[in-house]
Amino acid sequence: MTNTLKFHSIGGALLLILLFCFGCKKDDVCNPTASKHIVSEITDSGLAAQYEYEPDGRIKRMVTGGGTDITVEYVSNFKSPFIYNEAIDGLKILDKSGNISGLYVFASRQYEPSGPILGPTSTRTQAISYESTSILQSFEYNSNGNLTKVITKNPINTTTDLFNWQDGNMVSSSTFFGVRTYEYYTDKVNTSGNEYFGQSFLGVSSKNPIKKEISGNLTTDYTYEFDEECYITKVTTTTTDETGKVLSTSWRQFTYE
Repeated sequence: MTNTLKFHSIGGALLLILLFCFGCKKDDVCNPTASKHIVSEITDSGLAAQYEYEPDGRIKRMVTGGGTDITVEYVSNFKSPFIYNEAIDGLKILDKSGNISGLYVFASRQYEPSGPILGPTSTRTQAISYESTSILQSFEYNSNGNLTKVITKNPINTTTDLFNWQDGNMVSSSTFFGVRTYEYYTDKVNTSGNEYFGQSFLGVSSKNPIKKEISGNLTTDYTYEFDEECYITKVTTTTTDETGKVLSTSWRQFTYE
């Protein structure tokens, strides 16, 4: 009788473990796509933004709040789903009175593939007119649509920003702000990237959420909260120095539709 009870107890425990494991496996099958877009954003500093989209998912308008009250309107003749064929006509920045305070005009040029290994490459030249300052920028992408180079020319100098990619994630960048390296949560999907803002003209974002960013002796750790569909609803960043001292903490929250 005792052995029978032990057998049933062990069997019951194994059954509970199996049910628990199957439940975990089912819950973990979560693979969001860019079918939803971020429609609102708020930060710990009180800044807020609302986003509107065209029927095909391209961003149409961004309205910021929290004391800034700026509207950005996007105008585009974009037709192709491929980043290297995309053309953005421009965007207007409007102040709270509806007056144009900035005008960004884009011109797009497509280049032939540079080789079977590199794949198609696109350069978009962007002429920016803002407060009488003239800036020219060109953008280059790899065959996956990730932004690899930005060249910025202004009346004073020319700067080049470089971005290195591996397995769909940006692993390092070299910009005016210095060299940075990145680590990722490879078991999660990045739903706070350009695609979810309808801004694919900025390049295809890293496929996974950033876990750690290292710049010199500073380290920034990223932690996330997710909804039931595994869309990122909140990201918190904490920056520490080489001693582990916390220098700053901030967060952003998102809602999707």
